Amino acid sequence: MHSDSGKLKELVLAAVDLMGRAGRRGTVRVRGDSMQPTLRPGQLLAVDFAPQHLARGDMLIFRQGDLLLVHRLLGSARPINGRRRLRTRGDGTLALDPPVDLDRVVGRVVALADGDQWRTTRDRPARAYAWCLAWHDLFWAVVAGVTHRADRLLQRLRIPWRLRPIVASVERWLLRRAHRMFFDRLHSDVPRPEALGE
Repeated sequence: MHSDSGKLKELVLAAVDLMGRAGRRGTVRVRGDSMQPTLRPGQLLAVDFAPQHLARGDMLIFRQGDLLLVHRLLGSARPINGRRRLRTRGDGTLALDPPVDLDRVVGRVVALADGDQWRTTRDRPARAYAWCLAWHDLFWAVVAGVTHRADRLLQRLRIPWRLRPIVASVERWLLRRAHRMFFDRLHSDVPRPEALGE
């Protein structure tokens, strides 16, 4: 027997699936902070629920368990049984997500609300910025993995230093700096996307 929240999640996933099959666009409101500073909690996103030709840097919406996540596409993961899988990560997290099966992807962010304005994620400058962020995310995820192993070694040697918090601080500082310097310049204002239903 499902709880009311379980039924609601099932209905939301079914509605998203139907919108994708119909090639529709809609809006999604951000919850959580795993994509900060790129996306803020409460921010409204315009989503293409039938995306074609996914590219490195795209902000994808995909199912993970009974949740919908919005994270950045970093590239392909190792296929299993010939099935294509994707490597993703939240800009505001250090760890990579588990590989995502292509059939779990339900949409791609095409614009985001910035106050009363909407900014595109699909023109050339915005896509170049997203591509650079994808490489940034991948690099720092690898560095975080290496420092995690180094921290375990330091712990076994009873040395009280921890490298991972330092790496996390440096990575967040760089990301906030890049966002402040480049995001507004490289994401053009666009009219409110049409045919959006929340």
